Amino acid sequence: MFSLNRMAIMGTGFSFLFRGRVETAEAVDAQTVRFTLKTPFAPFLANLARLPILDSRLVMANKKDGQYGAFGDYGQEFLMAHDGGSGAYRIESHNPQELTVMAKNKTYFLGVPDAAPDIVRLRYGLDAATIRALISRGELDIASQWMAPEVKRALAKPARHAIGQRVRPRPVLHPDEHQEAAVGRCALQACSGLCVRLQRRPSAC
Repeated sequence: MFSLNRMAIMGTGFSFLFRGRVETAEAVDAQTVRFTLKTPFAPFLANLARLPILDSRLVMANKKDGQYGAFGDYGQEFLMAHDGGSGAYRIESHNPQELTVMAKNKTYFLGVPDAAPDIVRLRYGLDAATIRALISRGELDIASQWMAPEVKRALAKPARHAIGQRVRPRPVLHPDEHQEAAVGRCALQACSGLCVRLQRRPSAC
């Protein structure tokens, strides 16, 4: 309820998907929320994936003076540099112009599969030459489809590998130009140059 009201009042992110559509939102129990819509709207369930869930106590404990009355700035300044989400990954470090590093959230209520990457690195605004270099070294797993033409041409060429050389899959092209970093429910908005690196932590043995 807090997260929905916050997004609607601030008018940020994907608030347009919910504003004017929800009649009421009530907490049934600690893990259940009941939404009553003003009119039938079939995409509503799919749109819930665009609703970043925040820890209301953490956000309000770190609010600053702002334009939202008793809610201050709704924790906006705090969330520009800190994690306040509830998803499967938590932010370890964040530079909005360069790199965001996320790690598994061990307290995630649904649990995180062992096979899931231990570390996710989101890199922003990379130039074509850097993207090509990362691809050639097998250090890029997911990329935006809005890449420079020369990078796309390089990806389209058949890969040549020496005998015995390990062949790595090509990076997945993300279908959307602007992608919310929903993997961590951290309300970070990624730019069109988003590149993602998935990584497992080194074995302790």
